[in-house]
Amino acid sequence: DAASNEFRRRMNAVGTALAESRVAAVYLIHGRLDVEGEDFTDRFARWFESSLHRVGQPWAPVRLFHWSGEPHSLGRADGAVRLLDELASLDLFAGQRVLLWGHDDAANVLALAARLLAGDAADADRFFRAATVYYRWPLLGFVDIPVWERVRARLHSGPLLEGVFLDVVTFGEPARY
Repeated sequence: DAASNEFRRRMNAVGTALAESRVAAVYLIHGRLDVEGEDFTDRFARWFESSLHRVGQPWAPVRLFHWSGEPHSLGRADGAVRLLDELASLDLFAGQRVLLWGHDDAANVLALAARLLAGDAADADRFFRAATVYYRWPLLGFVDIPVWERVRARLHSGPLLEGVFLDVVTFGEPARY
């Protein structure tokens, strides 16, 4: 019918625009977790991905990024660190883009991740020093959550995601960080 054809035409235009903009991946990031479940579902991600894909164009996967959804600074910080680790694990090159959709409290996860990427080394050091008790065993000093040490080391060794553009869209919550 006419509505379906119009929808396909618009999604085709979106898919073409993403391909032309060198979008390598789209991440859907849920907000606070509650008893009703997540904001973005696997079914939605697959539908969105298939709606964007056009034969002969580069494939931009649509991925779900899961974090604890805990609505406090430490929960958001852990989400930001895990997101940076996920993005650093991608085989991205300068000039590519990643589209990040965040719902609700994911805006703060994205703000912290951006602050770690764009801030200076002293800011990153303060961030990781303040959270040391979270990711290291306090008495022994062993790293208990390796992703934190991995991201800290990557940020310390030089720019992370150098030349890669992160396009951020948030729904429902202003960023605080």
